[in-house]
Amino acid sequence: MHMLDERIREFLEEAGPVFYVTPSAARAVGLEGVLPDYHVICSERCAWGDLFRKAGAKLSYAGKDLKNSGKILADGGVVDYIRKNSEGKTANILTFKPSPMIEIACRNNGWRYLGNDWRLNREWEDKVKFAEIASEMGLKNAHSRIARIGDGNIEELAGSLDFGGGKKHVVQFSHGYSGNSTFIAEDPEAFASILRKNAGRKAKIADFVEGDAYTFDVCVGDFGILISQPIFQITGFAEFNRNPLGTCGNDFTFGRKLGEAAGEEMRSGMSKVAGRLRSLGYRGILGFDFVSGADGAHIIEVNPRLVGSIPVLTKLQLSGGEVPFLLLHILSFLGFDFTGMAVGQPRQDLDFSQLIMRNTAPEARRVEKGMRSGVYRMEGGRAEFVREAYFALPDMREGEFFLGCAAEGETADPDMQYADIQVPYGIMEDRNGFGEDFSLIKDCILRSIILS
Repeated sequence: MHMLDERIREFLEEAGPVFYVTPSAARAVGLEGVLPDYHVICSERCAWGDLFRKAGAKLSYAGKDLKNSGKILADGGVVDYIRKNSEGKTANILTFKPSPMIEIACRNNGWRYLGNDWRLNREWEDKVKFAEIASEMGLKNAHSRIARIGDGNIEELAGSLDFGGGKKHVVQFSHGYSGNSTFIAEDPEAFASILRKNAGRKAKIADFVEGDAYTFDVCVGDFGILISQPIFQITGFAEFNRNPLGTCGNDFTFGRKLGEAAGEEMRSGMSKVAGRLRSLGYRGILGFDFVSGADGAHIIEVNPRLVGSIPVLTKLQLSGGEVPFLLLHILSFLGFDFTGMAVGQPRQDLDFSQLIMRNTAPEARRVEKGMRSGVYRMEGGRAEFVREAYFALPDMREGEFFLGCAAEGETADPDMQYADIQVPYGIMEDRNGFGEDFSLIKDCILRSIILS
């Protein structure tokens, strides 16, 4: 078990088992070997399951057709598994996102849910609603308007926007993932086409802000408001994400190049939003997205839930001797008393990058030819397998990289991940291009994995 404060370790021993319920076990990577009784229940089989178990996770599989955590928790076999493995203690349920189904399952079975009220998440994660909240709070965001799209107002809306001089506009709908609810229009015709395909929906229509995208992980609790270093969002690479504003990875190292003024502006905005959420009873992890443009930092959205970068951040924080955000999140919902415990702001000098390869086709695709998940190095223009692993840290040697790949025969839905590459250094040469060494790696992997 990872070395923790003795008071935390003893508390976790008494608190009962934690069950992370998620379709993908990759979401649950981080606290294996730290939590004394850590179960991961997923529906998608992973090639590195045995390694995950050896590291301290008690991994089990639910039915493959259970595509979300609520459905997994409603499965009779899963309910039996949780009851059996709770051994008389209260089961603690952790999920990536909250939902009514999850809360109902926990209430009906006497389980403790380690998450916030789903209604709070639904309101604040709504991209359209959040634009209104941000404006009300006086936060800088791209000039925008909210409109309900109908057949009678599409031409009027298109005609009301200025596309002169190469100006672009963004249309964003309430919920989505990997950028699939956000669209860029470069002329009135493209704008009208987007609206026609989404008639009846409520949209945020905003000026396009040219700039770099950053994400921050934040943790809220009795210890205060903790904010990670800026994490650069890798966007605009069509071979990895078909949505122009959708992310295909992040670079901690490149994120440190964010200017001091923009960074302070972002931290001020995050503190205001996190403080408001905290006053509403919010605890634990949330994520923020910003764009740093010529006129400053624009807050784009808040995700009041666990976010995709948390497994990486958890591993990085543990390797640096910090109590990770994910553990603080869990402790907060378990009722741990932080009195007398110094919890400071996290390190701001972490080096790490991850490139996420998504299915860019409009239909589901099958992994026809995959690659073994593990650590590789480039030899003669080819990726040569070095050793088994399920994550890049902590024992990466110079020239090595980690590749995670879905098993052959697995299916990736549109916009969903089928592989990822992790390295303990920055991979961006500049905001629009990868460094030469990493370009060789990603090109090799892109050629080697075949989807059909």
